Amino acid sequence: MLNQMDHMTNGKLRILLDTFRGIKTHFFVWSIDRDTKGISLPKNIKMFRYVPQNDILGHPQVVAFMTHGGLNSVWEALYHAVPMVVMPLHADQYKNAGNIVNRGIGVRADFRGGFSVEELTATLKSLLEDDRYESEIRRLSDIYHLDPVKPAETVRMWINYTINTRGAAHLHSACTELYFFQYWLLDVIAFATFVIFGSFAVVAYVAYILVYGRAGNVKTKSHKSKEGKKKRNQDENVTINGKKCDDPVEKEKLTSRKRKKEKNI
Repeated sequence: MLNQMDHMTNGKLRILLDTFRGIKTHFFVWSIDRDTKGISLPKNIKMFRYVPQNDILGHPQVVAFMTHGGLNSVWEALYHAVPMVVMPLHADQYKNAGNIVNRGIGVRADFRGGFSVEELTATLKSLLEDDRYESEIRRLSDIYHLDPVKPAETVRMWINYTINTRGAAHLHSACTELYFFQYWLLDVIAFATFVIFGSFAVVAYVAYILVYGRAGNVKTKSHKSKEGKKKRNQDENVTINGKKCDDPVEKEKLTSRKRKKEKNI
């Protein structure tokens, strides 16, 4: 049986058909979601857009299952003890294929990398002609079916337990007693929002101080420099009796007297 493998080129489709055509001892049921009109099918192949996969795997005459390796398909094959030919396509299917091969319950065919009719035929025959795959998956299937406690017994036990403990209140989840804002973590969200925006505000303030504070210091220094220059110019324009003094000695004396007066004031 084949499960859905509709994502394939016409070349790979022909390889699969030629491979199945060559294995005349087995009948193939193929679920494929594509138009099959115009395709020449061998007598031992039936194509359908949909088949009840789990029901078919449970049929006693099913001896192998070709699958892409999806987890649900693997569990169904394990439940019904059907060996697998895995052709992984993406995601977890490659890991599932590796586990199947390592467990000895199936073989792998490289669908992405390409394969020939001869290679696929040899892969299929290695599964169909080796009884070890069937015996191993049957052993694992028996373990899978082995349930120490049946579902009906589990239900009966919990019903009696709930009645005897008057509702088993001690097993109730604590989240049923939380306030609305606690249940939806609104307090945590509010605190996190405050921390985030507060951090941004601090960073913005520090950046503002570093940028504009430095510019203010430069401006202040420039202003002080201008004031000092103006004072020096005033000192140089010292006058005696209203007249400008050009004598350096007299100018120095008058300047010294002027500075002493300013200090005393």
